[in-house]
Amino acid sequence: MENDPRFILRPYDKREGMSLSAAAKHAGRSPSTMRNWCEVHGIGRRIAGGNWVVSRVALQMLLDGEAEALFEYHTGNRVHPVVAMYFGRAGLKCLISQNQQNEQTSQDEQSSQKAQTSRGPAKPRPLRLAAR
Repeated sequence: MENDPRFILRPYDKREGMSLSAAAKHAGRSPSTMRNWCEVHGIGRRIAGGNWVVSRVALQMLLDGEAEALFEYHTGNRVHPVVAMYFGRAGLKCLISQNQQNEQTSQDEQSSQKAQTSRGPAKPRPLRLAAR
C-alpha cells in the first residue's frame, strides 16, 4: 500500500493517529479487523514502514457510514464541510491549515465552472463493514 494514491494521514500528524489496539477498542472490533479496514477502506497506514496508525477521523467516518466524507478525506480535501466537521469532532480542527482552506476555495470555484459543462466525478460506493 506504499504507492497508495489516497491521502491517508497525509500530512502526518501524530494527533490524528491512534494505534490499532486503540482503534479496535473504539470500534468494538479486533486489531486484525482494524488492519484489514486500513487496507480495504483506507483508514490508516504504516508510518515509515513500521507500525500501523489509524486515523481517528477516517475511522469515525467509516463507523458512521459516511462514504462521501471518506472519499473526500482520501482526496486530501480536509476543508470539505463534512470532513472539516469530523476533524472538529475529533478536536483536530487545528490540523486544517489556512493554505488548504485557500486552495479549496480556488478549487471550488474551478469545480463549479466545470460542473456547469460536465457530469462531475463518480459518486463514492456505499461502505460495507464486515459482520461482527
